[in-house]
Amino acid sequence: MKAGGSESGMWLKLPYDFLDSEAMRDLSPACLKLYIHCLLSASRKNRVVGGEPVARGAFISSVRQLERDTGISHATVQKSLKILNEKELILSYSKRNGATVIHVVDFERYL
Repeated sequence: MKAGGSESGMWLKLPYDFLDSEAMRDLSPACLKLYIHCLLSASRKNRVVGGEPVARGAFISSVRQLERDTGISHATVQKSLKILNEKELILSYSKRNGATVIHVVDFERYL
């Protein structure tokens, strides 16, 4: 997956304290992998996808699509989304028309 979904040649920054932060310290490898996938999938600008507005730092997916994209089991994707939401690393993910909208908290920090 390219940064920002379909934008090529774009980079994200991971600060040196990324893994030392309290929120990251307790994440399982699968949860950390899913979070990085979310960072790389989030839109770099406000856009409309399939007639739905998608804010900067957000993207539309589904648990099944995240499972396919990351190789993480369905149950682990669901559990990891819940953990990321509880740790306020992603905003509450909401289901719209069978899809999941995921908002990365403090997305600007990684640009």
